[in-house]
Amino acid sequence: MRKSAFIKANYIKILSLILACILCIGLSSCAVAGNLRTVGTVGDYEGAYEELYFLAQSYKSSLESKYGEYASLNDENKTIFDSELRDLVYSNITTNYAILSICADEGLTLDADGLDDRVDEYIDTIVESSFGGSKSDYNQSMSFYGLTDHYVRFTAAVDFLYSDLLGKILDKSPVATDDAKMK
Repeated sequence: MRKSAFIKANYIKILSLILACILCIGLSSCAVAGNLRTVGTVGDYEGAYEELYFLAQSYKSSLESKYGEYASLNDENKTIFDSELRDLVYSNITTNYAILSICADEGLTLDADGLDDRVDEYIDTIVESSFGGSKSDYNQSMSFYGLTDHYVRFTAAVDFLYSDLLGKILDKSPVATDDAKMK
């Protein structure tokens, strides 16, 4: 029952991400090989260009709603804009890798048995429900909005591992359900 709720919750997250991208940004994509090149490291993990690019473009669009178009800003506001953009992207990227690091400490890794199958099922559900079953339309949409299938799969895998981690923690230390135990 917990897995069903998790799949539903993550389905909504990814669908929301896709819809937000559709509504907020129109980006041209880079070649897949370029998108996967490493642009930095967070702990033991390598951050890919696709992640940095997508997050920067997404947050840039959001910040332009707040401050106005970047090119029209004065130097002081550009400095503030740049600082906020850097902080938002850094925070988001480091959060994903912090989750992966904590998961790894508990024996949950991106190469865990069955994780790829769970992600495949999740993506298939998105393709079916949002793109009428057309992988081509899905890939075209991802490309148009600056996303890659690889990045969407990565974020889904991180979400699955995070959920697994929470389940593992709850199995070790169940939440009190007895009124006498809660204070």
